[in-house]
Amino acid sequence: MGRIRVQEHELLGLASFLAAVYRARTLPEITELVVSHVRDALPPAAREPVYFTSLRERLDSTLHEVSHSHPPVSDANAEYLRASTGWSSQAHEHLRDVLLQCALHVQDNDGTPWLVAVLRTVPEAMAEAAACIAERASDALAIELARDLENLGAPPAMLFGAGGNMLWLNSALRQLLLRRRQAPERVRQHGLLMATPLLLALRQGKAHNEADAAALGASRRIEEIGLLLRARPVTRGSVPLGFVQVEVSEAKRAVELSPRELQVALALAQQGRYRDVAERVGVKLDSVRTYIRRVYRKLGVNSHSQLLARMVRDGMMPAPGDSNRSN
Repeated sequence: MGRIRVQEHELLGLASFLAAVYRARTLPEITELVVSHVRDALPPAAREPVYFTSLRERLDSTLHEVSHSHPPVSDANAEYLRASTGWSSQAHEHLRDVLLQCALHVQDNDGTPWLVAVLRTVPEAMAEAAACIAERASDALAIELARDLENLGAPPAMLFGAGGNMLWLNSALRQLLLRRRQAPERVRQHGLLMATPLLLALRQGKAHNEADAAALGASRRIEEIGLLLRARPVTRGSVPLGFVQVEVSEAKRAVELSPRELQVALALAQQGRYRDVAERVGVKLDSVRTYIRRVYRKLGVNSHSQLLARMVRDGMMPAPGDSNRSN
């Protein structure tokens, strides 16, 4: 009967502790929760300030490591992202070791027994809570930036957080979809498919600066909805922030150009000189000039640079530095 009461006391203590962990809004709150419980569990003679200073530093460092190693993922792409990345076992083990050492310290100093059991049980829950806190902070920053961009007249766009959840669908995109009588959910699904490989690359640390982030960008024309989607990591200054913006446009369709016109336009965009285009395509120089006049008229451009920008925007060719990716 006495053991049952002890187990009941331990379960109540665990439930109370976990509830406090999941209520925490910041990582330091979780740290202080552990520190205060350990302090209360130890006899007064064992409450050495140096130990608690060290414990606080180790917990702060480890929780920060865990929170950035395993952001939660949305249901829509959870299987893909988890299979591709998963937990950072090293960060997880660090947290488990810190809590185990803490539990042994309480036990060796004749501290409250139920806390020893709790500290051995909660590493996974604390890691999950820390990851959720980091994701909330990241999402709040993303939404703040999205609002700033919208105030500056940003194009129609969606914003996806580190876990693949859509954080923002701006008013320009809402108006575009309303005018076209298209369901936002359908466009969101296509946007998520575009964003997921970029989110994965960001989680794997493949973008360290603005140039790396730009190289990850990709564009694709979605014929079934008649829209062009372009995904790119969001940066602040030159630092990638871990989320992805997907811009949406009603670009004219590439099929407005004949196969030969498209071939010449691609060659000109890549080569830049009419004579080189003629050699590459296998037509006379005068024929190249005729094709280019038609292309310029159809696409509404007046220069090589405008042609390049229009073809990238319309998904006829990848952006410079993005030639490895399919459109």
